[in-house]
Amino acid sequence: MKMIVLSAMAAAVMMTATAANAHNWRNHYATEVSYRVINVASWDKLNVRAGPNAGSRIIGKLRPGTGGILIQTCARHAKWCKVEAPTDAGSIYGWVNMRFLGGYAD
Repeated sequence: MKMIVLSAMAAAVMMTATAANAHNWRNHYATEVSYRVINVASWDKLNVRAGPNAGSRIIGKLRPGTGGILIQTCARHAKWCKVEAPTDAGSIYGWVNMRFLGGYAD
């Protein structure tokens, strides 16, 4: 009986530690600063997608160096974030892979 109780306690401690260490995108990406497009070749553009994956429909494109991009929310593990980005025609709302955004203070 002691073995079962100890195993249950160990499992509970492990689950609590895992939850405490789980990736929280808010700790990684601030919503109060703007971002700019990075890691995109000068001749290329960053695809803005309808959903948080590379297979989602492309709904817009951003030039390298485009700034003023605001994060609205991020998907699991913060690899993809929904953003509001300025374009010549106004703002676009969609998903981008965060490896292509760099933060900077306004």
